[in-house]
Amino acid sequence: MIMRNIKAVVLVMSLFFLLPLAAGQTKSQAKTAARKASLDLLVSRVDSYWKLMLQGKRTSAAQYVAPADREEFAGRANPKFTDPRLKSIEFSKDRTEAIVTVTVKRALPIGVMNWPVEERWAFQNSNWYVQFELKSAAFPGGGDEPGISESAIRAELMERELREMFRLEQTVLDFGTVRQGMQVSLPLKYSLAGDESIRATTRDRPPGIVLGGLKNQRLTPGLQQEFTVLLSTNGYDGAVNERFMLVLHRENAEFPLDIRVQGFVYTPVSIFPRVLRFNWNKGEREKEILVRNNSKLELELKSIRSATSAIVIEPLPATILAGQQIQMKVRQIREGAKPDTTENLSIDFAQPIEEMASVNLQIILNASDKKTGGIVDPAKNPEIQKLIKQHQMDLPER
Repeated sequence: MIMRNIKAVVLVMSLFFLLPLAAGQTKSQAKTAARKASLDLLVSRVDSYWKLMLQGKRTSAAQYVAPADREEFAGRANPKFTDPRLKSIEFSKDRTEAIVTVTVKRALPIGVMNWPVEERWAFQNSNWYVQFELKSAAFPGGGDEPGISESAIRAELMERELREMFRLEQTVLDFGTVRQGMQVSLPLKYSLAGDESIRATTRDRPPGIVLGGLKNQRLTPGLQQEFTVLLSTNGYDGAVNERFMLVLHRENAEFPLDIRVQGFVYTPVSIFPRVLRFNWNKGEREKEILVRNNSKLELELKSIRSATSAIVIEPLPATILAGQQIQMKVRQIREGAKPDTTENLSIDFAQPIEEMASVNLQIILNASDKKTGGIVDPAKNPEIQKLIKQHQMDLPER
Protein backbone atom coordinates (compact mmCIF):
# COMPACT_ATOMS: atom_id res chain seq x y z
CA MET A 1 0.00 0.00 0.00
CA ILE A 2 0.99 3.62 -0.47
CA MET A 3 1.45 4.23 3.27
CA ARG A 4 3.81 1.33 3.87
CA ASN A 5 7.09 3.11 3.19
CA ILE A 6 6.42 6.04 5.52
CA LYS A 7 8.60 6.02 8.65
CA ALA A 8 6.47 7.32 11.49
CA VAL A 9 5.44 6.78 15.05
CA VAL A 10 1.81 5.90 14.33
CA LEU A 11 -0.75 7.61 16.53
CA VAL A 12 -4.01 5.65 16.58
CA MET A 13 -6.72 8.23 16.01
CA SER A 14 -10.23 7.59 14.75
CA LEU A 15 -12.19 10.52 13.30
CA PHE A 16 -9.84 13.33 12.34
CA PHE A 17 -12.40 16.06 12.88
CA LEU A 18 -12.94 15.24 16.54
CA LEU A 19 -9.67 16.89 17.56
CA PRO A 20 -10.20 20.71 17.68
CA LEU A 21 -9.25 22.87 20.66
CA ALA A 22 -11.82 23.24 23.39
CA ALA A 23 -14.22 26.08 22.58
CA GLY A 24 -13.67 27.79 25.91
CA GLN A 25 -9.87 28.02 25.74
CA THR A 26 -8.59 31.52 26.42
CA LYS A 27 -5.90 33.30 24.40
CA SER A 28 -3.60 33.20 27.41
CA GLN A 29 -4.03 29.44 27.76
CA ALA A 30 -3.39 28.95 24.05
CA LYS A 31 -0.16 30.95 24.22
CA THR A 32 1.01 28.94 27.22
CA ALA A 33 0.31 25.68 25.40
CA ALA A 34 2.06 26.95 22.28
CA ARG A 35 5.29 27.66 24.09
CA LYS A 36 5.50 24.02 25.07
CA ALA A 37 5.52 22.82 21.44
CA SER A 38 3.05 20.21 22.58
CA LEU A 39 1.59 17.33 20.58
CA ASP A 40 -1.94 18.53 21.40
CA LEU A 41 -1.23 21.96 19.97
CA LEU A 42 0.25 20.50 16.80
CA VAL A 43 -2.70 18.14 16.29
CA SER A 44 -5.13 21.03 16.81
CA ARG A 45 -3.29 23.21 14.28
CA VAL A 46 -3.17 20.41 11.71
CA ASP A 47 -6.87 19.77 12.24
CA SER A 48 -7.87 23.43 11.75
CA TYR A 49 -5.63 23.80 8.70
CA TRP A 50 -7.12 20.78 6.93
CA LYS A 51 -10.70 21.79 7.76
CA LEU A 52 -10.11 25.07 5.94
CA MET A 53 -8.44 23.25 3.04
CA LEU A 54 -11.44 20.92 2.79
CA GLN A 55 -13.78 23.93 2.62
CA GLY A 56 -11.68 25.48 -0.13
CA LYS A 57 -10.69 28.41 2.10
CA ARG A 58 -7.08 28.47 1.07
CA THR A 59 -6.57 32.13 2.00
CA SER A 60 -7.73 31.43 5.55
CA ALA A 61 -5.62 28.28 5.68
CA ALA A 62 -2.57 30.41 4.85
CA GLN A 63 -2.47 31.65 8.46
CA TYR A 64 -1.20 28.16 9.40
CA VAL A 65 1.60 28.38 6.80
CA ALA A 66 5.03 29.77 7.60
CA PRO A 67 4.87 33.58 7.02
CA ALA A 68 7.57 33.53 4.33
CA ASP A 69 5.57 31.01 2.29
CA ARG A 70 2.06 32.44 2.60
CA GLU A 71 1.95 34.50 -0.59
CA GLU A 72 3.09 31.60 -2.74
CA PHE A 73 0.74 29.22 -0.92
CA ALA A 74 -2.35 31.45 -1.22
CA GLY A 75 -1.78 31.91 -4.93
CA ARG A 76 -2.12 28.22 -5.72
CA ALA A 77 -5.42 26.52 -6.65
CA ASN A 78 -7.05 24.30 -4.01
CA PRO A 79 -7.04 20.64 -5.14
CA LYS A 80 -10.17 18.51 -4.84
CA PHE A 81 -10.20 15.93 -2.07
CA THR A 82 -12.35 14.47 0.70
CA ASP A 83 -12.03 12.77 4.08
CA PRO A 84 -8.69 14.03 5.45
CA ARG A 85 -7.38 11.85 8.28
CA LEU A 86 -4.32 12.28 10.45
CA LYS A 87 -2.19 9.17 9.96
CA SER A 88 1.14 9.76 11.68
CA ILE A 89 3.51 12.26 13.28
CA GLU A 90 7.28 11.92 13.49
CA PHE A 91 9.10 14.48 15.63
CA SER A 92 12.67 15.65 15.22
CA LYS A 93 15.01 14.98 18.14
CA ASP A 94 14.58 18.48 19.57
CA ARG A 95 10.79 18.33 18.95
CA THR A 96 10.82 21.66 17.09
CA GLU A 97 9.94 20.04 13.75
CA ALA A 98 7.58 17.23 12.79
CA ILE A 99 6.74 15.29 9.67
CA VAL A 100 2.94 15.04 9.59
CA THR A 101 1.23 12.56 7.27
CA VAL A 102 -2.44 13.01 6.38
CA THR A 103 -4.38 10.72 4.06
CA VAL A 104 -7.09 12.08 1.77
CA LYS A 105 -9.35 10.52 -0.84
CA ARG A 106 -8.83 11.55 -4.48
CA ALA A 107 -10.98 10.74 -7.49
CA LEU A 108 -8.48 9.55 -10.11
CA PRO A 109 -8.86 7.87 -13.50
CA ILE A 110 -8.38 4.48 -11.82
CA GLY A 111 -11.03 5.24 -9.20
CA VAL A 112 -11.12 6.70 -5.70
CA MET A 113 -7.68 6.41 -4.17
CA ASN A 114 -6.25 6.96 -0.69
CA TRP A 115 -3.50 9.53 -1.12
CA PRO A 116 -0.87 10.31 1.54
CA VAL A 117 0.21 13.91 2.02
CA GLU A 118 3.45 14.37 3.93
CA GLU A 119 4.13 17.85 5.31
CA ARG A 120 6.83 19.41 7.45
CA TRP A 121 5.62 21.49 10.39
CA ALA A 122 7.96 23.71 12.41
CA PHE A 123 7.57 25.31 15.83
CA GLN A 124 8.31 29.00 15.31
CA ASN A 125 7.39 32.07 17.35
CA SER A 126 5.56 29.96 19.94
CA ASN A 127 3.35 28.18 17.42
CA TRP A 128 3.31 25.41 14.80
CA TYR A 129 3.40 26.35 11.09
CA VAL A 130 3.38 24.16 8.00
CA GLN A 131 6.33 24.70 5.67
CA PHE A 132 5.09 25.18 2.11
CA GLU A 133 7.65 23.44 -0.09
CA LEU A 134 6.35 23.56 -3.64
CA LYS A 135 8.99 21.36 -5.23
CA SER A 136 8.51 18.53 -2.77
CA ALA A 137 4.77 19.00 -2.08
CA ALA A 138 2.95 15.79 -2.97
CA PHE A 139 -0.49 17.39 -2.92
CA PRO A 140 -1.24 20.82 -1.36
CA GLY A 141 1.04 22.75 -3.68
CA GLY A 142 -0.49 21.35 -6.86
CA GLY A 143 -3.43 22.59 -8.87
CA ASP A 144 -6.67 20.83 -9.70
CA GLU A 145 -4.86 17.66 -10.74
CA PRO A 146 -1.95 16.60 -8.53
CA GLY A 147 1.36 15.39 -9.87
CA ILE A 148 0.81 11.71 -9.17
CA SER A 149 3.75 9.45 -9.76
CA GLU A 150 3.34 6.63 -12.22
CA SER A 151 4.79 4.17 -9.69
CA ALA A 152 2.13 5.11 -7.09
CA ILE A 153 -0.70 4.54 -9.58
CA ARG A 154 0.92 1.29 -10.67
CA ALA A 155 1.16 0.08 -7.07
CA GLU A 156 -2.50 0.90 -6.46
CA LEU A 157 -3.52 -1.01 -9.60
CA MET A 158 -1.40 -4.00 -8.61
CA GLU A 159 -2.97 -4.11 -5.15
CA ARG A 160 -6.47 -4.00 -6.59
CA GLU A 161 -5.61 -6.80 -9.02
CA LEU A 162 -4.24 -8.89 -6.15
CA ARG A 163 -7.49 -8.43 -4.22
CA GLU A 164 -9.47 -9.61 -7.24
CA MET A 165 -7.15 -12.51 -8.11
CA PHE A 166 -6.74 -14.06 -4.67
CA ARG A 167 -9.44 -15.68 -2.56
CA LEU A 168 -9.04 -17.44 0.80
CA GLU A 169 -11.61 -20.04 1.78
CA GLN A 170 -11.35 -18.94 5.42
CA THR A 171 -9.20 -16.66 7.52
CA VAL A 172 -10.03 -18.17 10.92
CA LEU A 173 -8.49 -21.60 11.55
CA ASP A 174 -9.88 -23.52 14.54
CA PHE A 175 -8.10 -26.72 15.58
CA GLY A 176 -10.45 -27.61 18.45
CA THR A 177 -8.88 -29.27 21.49
CA VAL A 178 -5.52 -31.05 21.29
CA ARG A 179 -3.06 -32.49 23.77
CA GLN A 180 -0.01 -30.38 24.61
CA GLY A 181 3.03 -31.51 22.62
CA MET A 182 1.12 -32.31 19.42
CA GLN A 183 1.83 -30.49 16.18
CA VAL A 184 -1.32 -29.05 14.66
CA SER A 185 -1.58 -29.01 10.87
CA LEU A 186 -4.22 -26.68 9.43
CA PRO A 187 -4.86 -26.44 5.67
CA LEU A 188 -5.32 -22.92 4.34
CA LYS A 189 -7.22 -23.24 1.06
CA TYR A 190 -7.14 -20.57 -1.60
CA SER A 191 -7.76 -19.78 -5.26
CA LEU A 192 -5.44 -17.68 -7.40
CA ALA A 193 -6.58 -16.50 -10.83
CA GLY A 194 -4.19 -16.11 -13.74
CA ASP A 195 -1.19 -18.18 -14.70
CA GLU A 196 1.61 -16.64 -12.63
CA SER A 197 2.68 -17.53 -9.10
CA ILE A 198 2.62 -14.84 -6.40
CA ARG A 199 5.22 -14.32 -3.68
CA ALA A 200 3.83 -14.62 -0.16
CA THR A 201 5.46 -13.72 3.15
CA THR A 202 4.27 -13.39 6.74
CA ARG A 203 4.32 -10.51 9.20
CA ASP A 204 3.93 -10.57 13.00
CA ARG A 205 3.95 -14.37 12.97
CA PRO A 206 4.23 -16.03 16.42
CA PRO A 207 7.32 -18.23 16.87
CA GLY A 208 5.16 -21.35 17.34
CA ILE A 209 3.65 -21.05 13.86
CA VAL A 210 5.30 -21.91 10.54
CA LEU A 211 3.97 -22.27 7.00
CA GLY A 212 4.37 -25.46 5.00
CA GLY A 213 3.85 -26.27 1.34
CA LEU A 214 5.04 -22.93 -0.07
CA LYS A 215 7.85 -23.63 -2.49
CA ASN A 216 10.21 -20.65 -2.65
CA GLN A 217 7.55 -18.60 -0.84
CA ARG A 218 5.31 -18.73 -3.91
CA LEU A 219 1.55 -19.31 -4.19
CA THR A 220 0.58 -21.55 -7.09
CA PRO A 221 -2.13 -20.29 -9.46
CA GLY A 222 -5.33 -22.29 -9.85
CA LEU A 223 -8.51 -23.28 -8.05
CA GLN A 224 -8.63 -25.23 -4.78
CA GLN A 225 -4.96 -24.75 -3.95
CA GLU A 226 -3.69 -24.95 -0.39
CA PHE A 227 -0.72 -24.63 1.91
CA THR A 228 -0.40 -25.56 5.57
CA VAL A 229 -0.25 -23.60 8.81
CA LEU A 230 1.71 -25.64 11.37
CA LEU A 231 1.39 -24.93 15.09
CA SER A 232 3.72 -26.42 17.69
CA THR A 233 1.71 -26.71 20.92
CA ASN A 234 4.69 -27.18 23.27
CA GLY A 235 4.59 -23.51 24.23
CA TYR A 236 0.81 -23.34 24.75
CA ASP A 237 -1.44 -24.25 27.63
CA GLY A 238 -5.17 -23.49 27.53
CA ALA A 239 -6.92 -21.21 25.04
CA VAL A 240 -4.95 -20.26 21.92
CA ASN A 241 -5.74 -17.03 20.07
CA GLU A 242 -2.95 -16.21 17.66
CA ARG A 243 -2.92 -14.07 14.56
CA PHE A 244 -0.49 -13.08 11.84
CA MET A 245 -0.49 -11.33 8.48
CA LEU A 246 -0.18 -13.20 5.19
CA VAL A 247 1.25 -10.66 2.75
CA LEU A 248 1.02 -11.09 -1.03
CA HIS A 249 3.57 -9.25 -3.18
CA ARG A 250 3.38 -8.20 -6.80
CA GLU A 251 5.91 -5.72 -8.15
CA ASN A 252 5.89 -2.91 -5.56
CA ALA A 253 2.38 -3.66 -4.27
CA GLU A 254 1.37 -5.57 -1.14
CA PHE A 255 -1.91 -7.19 -0.17
CA PRO A 256 -2.04 -8.13 3.56
CA LEU A 257 -4.58 -10.59 4.97
CA ASP A 258 -5.22 -11.18 8.66
CA ILE A 259 -5.07 -14.90 9.62
CA ARG A 260 -6.27 -16.16 13.00
CA VAL A 261 -5.43 -19.49 14.63
CA GLN A 262 -7.52 -20.56 17.61
CA GLY A 263 -8.25 -23.63 19.71
CA PHE A 264 -7.48 -25.17 23.08
CA VAL A 265 -4.31 -26.97 24.16
CA TYR A 266 -4.98 -29.45 26.95
CA THR A 267 -2.50 -30.88 29.40
CA PRO A 268 -3.52 -32.91 32.48
CA VAL A 269 -1.33 -30.78 34.75
CA SER A 270 -0.34 -27.16 34.10
CA ILE A 271 2.45 -25.11 35.64
CA PHE A 272 2.71 -21.31 35.45
CA PRO A 273 5.22 -19.99 34.66
CA ARG A 274 7.38 -22.70 33.16
CA VAL A 275 10.60 -20.74 33.60
CA LEU A 276 11.87 -18.94 36.71
CA ARG A 277 14.93 -16.70 36.88
CA PHE A 278 16.82 -16.18 40.14
CA ASN A 279 19.44 -13.48 40.58
CA TRP A 280 21.22 -14.32 43.80
CA ASN A 281 23.20 -11.07 43.87
CA LYS A 282 19.98 -9.05 43.77
CA GLY A 283 18.51 -10.97 46.66
CA GLU A 284 16.11 -13.06 44.59
CA ARG A 285 15.63 -16.14 46.75
CA GLU A 286 11.95 -17.03 46.47
CA LYS A 287 9.30 -17.03 43.76
CA GLU A 288 5.88 -18.59 43.28
CA ILE A 289 4.41 -20.98 40.77
CA LEU A 290 0.86 -22.14 40.15
CA VAL A 291 0.23 -25.85 39.58
CA ARG A 292 -3.20 -26.80 38.28
CA ASN A 293 -4.83 -30.21 38.00
CA ASN A 294 -6.89 -30.03 34.79
CA SER A 295 -7.85 -33.70 34.93
CA LYS A 296 -10.85 -35.36 36.57
CA LEU A 297 -8.62 -37.33 38.94
CA GLU A 298 -6.99 -36.43 42.24
CA LEU A 299 -3.31 -35.52 41.83
CA GLU A 300 -0.59 -36.10 44.40
CA LEU A 301 2.68 -34.23 43.96
CA LYS A 302 5.32 -36.43 45.53
CA SER A 303 8.86 -35.01 45.18
CA ILE A 304 11.28 -33.13 42.95
CA ARG A 305 14.23 -34.24 40.87
CA SER A 306 17.08 -31.93 39.87
CA ALA A 307 20.73 -32.05 38.82
CA THR A 308 21.72 -29.86 41.75
CA SER A 309 20.29 -29.27 45.20
CA ALA A 310 20.06 -25.51 44.83
CA ILE A 311 16.24 -25.42 44.64
CA VAL A 312 13.49 -26.57 46.98
CA ILE A 313 9.73 -26.41 46.43
CA GLU A 314 7.14 -26.17 49.17
CA PRO A 315 4.77 -27.66 50.08
CA LEU A 316 5.72 -31.21 49.10
CA PRO A 317 4.13 -33.65 49.12
CA ALA A 318 0.86 -31.97 48.15
CA THR A 319 -2.56 -33.05 46.92
CA ILE A 320 -4.57 -31.21 44.27
CA LEU A 321 -8.19 -32.14 43.70
CA ALA A 322 -9.63 -32.45 40.20
CA GLY A 323 -10.03 -29.07 38.56
CA GLN A 324 -8.18 -27.26 41.37
CA GLN A 325 -4.80 -25.54 41.71
CA ILE A 326 -2.31 -24.60 44.38
CA GLN A 327 0.40 -22.01 44.74
CA MET A 328 3.83 -23.32 45.58
CA LYS A 329 6.96 -21.52 46.75
CA VAL A 330 10.18 -22.11 44.84
CA ARG A 331 13.29 -21.19 46.84
CA GLN A 332 16.95 -21.03 45.90
CA ILE A 333 18.93 -22.17 48.92
CA ARG A 334 22.46 -21.79 47.58
CA GLU A 335 24.21 -19.75 44.94
CA GLY A 336 24.60 -21.04 41.39
CA ALA A 337 28.13 -21.72 40.18
CA LYS A 338 28.03 -19.89 36.82
CA PRO A 339 25.94 -17.06 35.35
CA ASP A 340 22.73 -18.20 33.66
CA THR A 341 23.05 -21.80 34.81
CA THR A 342 20.01 -23.75 33.62
CA GLU A 343 18.48 -26.37 35.86
CA ASN A 344 15.65 -28.56 34.59
CA LEU A 345 13.58 -29.55 37.58
CA SER A 346 10.85 -32.20 37.58
CA ILE A 347 7.97 -32.42 40.04
CA ASP A 348 7.06 -36.11 40.17
CA PHE A 349 3.55 -37.47 40.75
CA ALA A 350 2.76 -40.33 43.09
CA GLN A 351 0.67 -41.87 40.29
CA PRO A 352 0.59 -40.92 36.58
CA ILE A 353 -2.34 -38.77 35.48
CA GLU A 354 -3.48 -39.61 31.95
CA GLU A 355 -0.03 -41.04 31.19
CA MET A 356 1.67 -37.93 32.58
CA ALA A 357 4.08 -38.76 35.43
CA SER A 358 5.65 -35.35 36.15
CA VAL A 359 5.61 -31.68 35.30
CA ASN A 360 8.77 -29.79 34.38
CA LEU A 361 10.04 -26.41 35.55
CA GLN A 362 13.10 -24.66 34.16
CA ILE A 363 15.22 -22.66 36.60
CA ILE A 364 17.84 -20.07 35.56
CA LEU A 365 20.34 -19.69 38.39
CA ASN A 366 22.53 -16.60 38.78
CA ALA A 367 20.44 -15.06 36.01
CA SER A 368 21.80 -12.07 34.12
CA ASP A 369 19.74 -9.00 33.29
CA LYS A 370 19.11 -10.02 29.70
CA LYS A 371 15.46 -10.34 28.75
CA THR A 372 14.13 -13.75 27.93
CA GLY A 373 10.77 -14.24 26.23
CA GLY A 374 8.08 -16.26 27.92
CA ILE A 375 9.27 -15.73 31.48
CA VAL A 376 6.47 -14.62 33.77
CA ASP A 377 6.34 -13.58 37.40
CA PRO A 378 2.99 -14.91 38.67
CA ALA A 379 2.77 -12.23 41.34
CA LYS A 380 2.79 -9.55 38.62
CA ASN A 381 0.86 -11.38 35.91
CA PRO A 382 -2.85 -10.45 35.92
CA GLU A 383 -3.91 -13.54 33.98
CA ILE A 384 -2.30 -15.89 36.50
CA GLN A 385 -3.69 -13.93 39.42
CA LYS A 386 -7.15 -14.14 37.88
CA LEU A 387 -6.70 -17.87 37.44
CA ILE A 388 -5.63 -18.24 41.06
CA LYS A 389 -8.80 -16.52 42.23
CA GLN A 390 -11.06 -18.70 40.11
CA HIS A 391 -12.49 -21.72 41.82
CA GLN A 392 -12.57 -23.78 38.69
CA MET A 393 -11.48 -23.34 35.08
CA ASP A 394 -14.00 -24.20 32.34
CA LEU A 395 -12.46 -26.85 30.14
CA PRO A 396 -13.91 -28.10 26.86
CA GLU A 397 -15.41 -31.57 26.82
CA ARG A 398 -12.95 -34.22 25.70
